[in-house]
Amino acid sequence: MKIKIQNGMIIDGTGRSPEEGDIVVADGKIVEVGSKGGRFSGSFDQTIEAKDRYVLPGLINCHVHFSLNAGLHPMNDMAKTDSYTLTIQGVLVASRLIKNGFTTVRDMGSKHFEVLALRNAIRQGIIPGPTIISPGQALLMTGGHFSGREVDGVDACLAGARAQLQAGADFIKVMATGGLGKPDEIPGAQELSFEELRACFDVAKRAGKTSAAHAHGLEGIKDIIRAGVTSVEHGTMMDEEAMDWMIQNGTYLVPTFAPYWLMAEEGKKKGVADYMIESSRWVMKEKMPRFQKAVKKGVLIAFGTDGGSPINPHENLEVECRCMVEGGMTPMEVISSLTQKAAHLLQLGDKIGTLEVGKKADIIIIEGNPLENIGHLKNIRGVLKEGKTI
Repeated sequence: MKIKIQNGMIIDGTGRSPEEGDIVVADGKIVEVGSKGGRFSGSFDQTIEAKDRYVLPGLINCHVHFSLNAGLHPMNDMAKTDSYTLTIQGVLVASRLIKNGFTTVRDMGSKHFEVLALRNAIRQGIIPGPTIISPGQALLMTGGHFSGREVDGVDACLAGARAQLQAGADFIKVMATGGLGKPDEIPGAQELSFEELRACFDVAKRAGKTSAAHAHGLEGIKDIIRAGVTSVEHGTMMDEEAMDWMIQNGTYLVPTFAPYWLMAEEGKKKGVADYMIESSRWVMKEKMPRFQKAVKKGVLIAFGTDGGSPINPHENLEVECRCMVEGGMTPMEVISSLTQKAAHLLQLGDKIGTLEVGKKADIIIIEGNPLENIGHLKNIRGVLKEGKTI
């Protein structure tokens, strides 16, 4: 099938300024990109008029949880729900994500292996949804933050990480520190040791896979960087030394402002527990100035919302975008974090993330200029996933 998107303002994901032009898609890939009135010719099975609209690469969210329901107590709800029901929940989440412009998402750990089943069903064309990158289960200490496979000691970490790869995981995810799930939980407290973390990441490296680690506290952040993690998730208490290490190692930061901003600003009226509100305010107070320093220093940043966490819908992107702009990123840099940089983090930079010849035709069309108002990214008017209109 040959499709032409014509007369749109193209923001191609590379950082280049927008240019009015056309894009031709054939057999699921981009075959031509050029300025208006260029070399496009021939007949098309479908022509999409994008006059006065903006055409971008499909958006990529590097931190979502299909098995969380974005309610007041999503982790408790997940613990009480069987995997079959969680899979059905994931089907609905996948539908909302793709309709809101997310053509690729990285799940960050499920109760069992329900997201791997969801991923496979989408790959096979059984159900619609974004391309899913999944770790299977997160690895955590016994009684630690979140849910997944409990691992204590280096041998258990090796076995746990290998079990995820055996199940078909795309990367390895670990919980390095505490979070906000329990009244007495300290977000920054380290949970897995350096030796345990290194064992998990070494399994990923030997298999040619990436790794990611939930980490709020400084010591946990430094240990995961030293142990070789690919991306730091949250990174609340990072200092300048940690930022320098990240730059030296090419380690990504996925900041995930959205859940903390939402709970801090809207939690009271939505019924969020007081301890969660106070913890979220603490996170925001610590996170924003450190993030601003990371941006100035040049730390690699990829977009992620922690979708599914309390009062934080999976498809929500505006809050995260606005926080990143407040943190010193330009709208174009935010778009890059949603496209080119996110694709690089996921080892998919040769396939998606920019509107270039030879790449998959994951494309969105939006109303309004996102370089003037980043919130316009939510104004989705068209989505193509691998050349198929959604």
